[in-house]
Amino acid sequence: MQISKHFLSNFLDVNVWKSDFTTIKDDFLKSIKFEELKEKPLLKEKILIYSSKEEVEEIENICQNELNFHKYICNKYLNLEKEPKDELLSVYGKIRCDIIEIDETLDDIQKQIDEITKNNKTDEIQEKKPILLYYQEHNKRVKDEILEFLKNDVENYALFNCYGNSIMRSIATSKLYNYFWKPNAYKPIYPNDLANKFSNLILVDFRYLCDKYENDKNAFRDYLKNYIKVNDIVYCIKNLINKHHLLPERNDLLVEALNVYENGAKIIFANAVPTIIEGILHDLCILSGENENELLSKGFQYKLDKLKDILSYELYYEYYSFKFRLFRNKVAHGRLNKSDDELPDLLLLDLYQICNLIFSTKIKLNQKRFVIKKSIKIYKI
Repeated sequence: MQISKHFLSNFLDVNVWKSDFTTIKDDFLKSIKFEELKEKPLLKEKILIYSSKEEVEEIENICQNELNFHKYICNKYLNLEKEPKDELLSVYGKIRCDIIEIDETLDDIQKQIDEITKNNKTDEIQEKKPILLYYQEHNKRVKDEILEFLKNDVENYALFNCYGNSIMRSIATSKLYNYFWKPNAYKPIYPNDLANKFSNLILVDFRYLCDKYENDKNAFRDYLKNYIKVNDIVYCIKNLINKHHLLPERNDLLVEALNVYENGAKIIFANAVPTIIEGILHDLCILSGENENELLSKGFQYKLDKLKDILSYELYYEYYSFKFRLFRNKVAHGRLNKSDDELPDLLLLDLYQICNLIFSTKIKLNQKRFVIKKSIKIYKI
């Protein structure tokens, strides 16, 4: 109602702040020459425009109720579909619920960390605790982001979200915090060992494979070997080498490692792959604009952190941060045994995924390469 009065004060002759509804309504009708409008529905007066019999009837209806009258003014002239103060209260309610949910998640994470510390089991400390600490920090950061939104952007967001205009609403949504869009991304989930390797499988087949991986290792190994053979993974990796300028630099190392794999020396291959993958991620960081001298002094995790925001889900950040690290350490310390027979094959699929990652169009230079390549094809035609 206040917004409507502010607007009308610029057009009406009466003092809208001191006048009653009847006076305001009558002056409004006079301002738009409502009586003439009934006879001439295409009349235009200043920015007040009406053009149909239906609108005349609408005006008559909204003039029966003060609240409806002011809602009509806001919607007709200001494109406001909702009351800003109501929208602001709604947003405050959503923020409150989100913060409570985050606090509950943080409490649950801390309980799990305390339990792991108490049990002092090596496998839990190595496999679970780093992931929980990651999600703990993840939730703390997003909580700070929400508080920053509450401090600086919430009022503008609520106002923009009241507009019927799609552009204004898009401005509003651009100001939202990440938790609003993906709250489930902040719940601790232990990364899957297979997701980055079998992303081409339909969900039913992937679930079947995960079940075999957990409960029937022999069946899983048979499937894995057949998958690598049928999809000719070794050839596919070799075929990628000359299709991007980063890979030829590692041609000798890649080809030799793949030949070793094909000749059956899979333990030697497993020792080589983590270093090759880290080297490719190093090159991807440089391709994305990172300083090479600074990168040389940094470790594997630093490179993953730098690529996370650029490559998003394509990187499989959680897998390489937490699970791949364990595989790499197991290989490096010579702790492979009969139960790890599938590890070299899994590392081969990791290598294939990382080699494909080089071509991601999320990297700006690759976007330019794609445009140039497409232009050359068009020119040849």
